[in-house]
Amino acid sequence: MLEFIKAKYPDRYTLPGEIEIKQEIGSLFLKRKMEKTRKNKTRKPIPKPYLDKLRKYLEKAGRDYAELKPKDVFAKLISQFSSAEGLQSDFPDEKTVKARFSGLKTIHKTAWSVT
Repeated sequence: MLEFIKAKYPDRYTLPGEIEIKQEIGSLFLKRKMEKTRKNKTRKPIPKPYLDKLRKYLEKAGRDYAELKPKDVFAKLISQFSSAEGLQSDFPDEKTVKARFSGLKTIHKTAWSVT
């Protein structure tokens, strides 16, 4: 890397040392890694009608909420909101629905264990 910099800037007298180059490369990798994890953690909000329906599924199940699987709930949601034209443009993707439903199940579990 240092040879490449020397070839690119032959008139420079102050070039970074090997350690400085390694530190900069390390910080670039860390920066890229942080951007990827930040992108993964941003959760898309689920529009209200779909979120309300997920909550109703849990309320309907009562104490049998553990038997509900996110995959099955997503299929129910699709069947309920699909029409002849297909799904609406604001319909959340499968990953978002499953993650949100799992979170709601955890909250529901905590509520049931308290009572």
